[in-house]
Amino acid sequence: MKITGIMLFVCLLTACNSKTGQKRGVDQNSQKDLPVNTLKKANVDPATETNFELEYNLQSKSGDNIGSVYVKPLLENKEVFSSLIITGYGSSMKDTLYSVKGHILSNKEGVDIKVNDQNLYGYRFVSKDEDNFMLQALHDGGKSVSDNIWVRWDNEKKIYEVDKAP
Repeated sequence: MKITGIMLFVCLLTACNSKTGQKRGVDQNSQKDLPVNTLKKANVDPATETNFELEYNLQSKSGDNIGSVYVKPLLENKEVFSSLIITGYGSSMKDTLYSVKGHILSNKEGVDIKVNDQNLYGYRFVSKDEDNFMLQALHDGGKSVSDNIWVRWDNEKKIYEVDKAP
């Protein structure tokens, strides 16, 4: 029974990864695109936190640019990341619209949610769409997985936030 469950999980994960069909936009200079003020607003020390990579760009339903997603991948596993920043929308890269740092997920209004910080390993994408994405928090070296965390753009509020269950 456990083997069947594991095999089903691997198949679903493979299907989700192939569904996106998007390769990570690895740009060795993408860190340079992030102004020091943007990193500081996301509680990231630009002197010690480096190696952010552009993951992908977000678009509203009408096709407008509503942010760029940068992640800091783990050295030992590029599919897992320790930090995430969504910067500006429109032509501005100066605003930090959303950030994931440690166990805290924050938007422009402050702390959005906190995940269990005990043995937190990192995060991975479950899915990526034009104006939202789904994450999982990984614990115990990636052996334990949280429930899905759906971060979406609220066009009325002009803010990214976790879609909380009613």
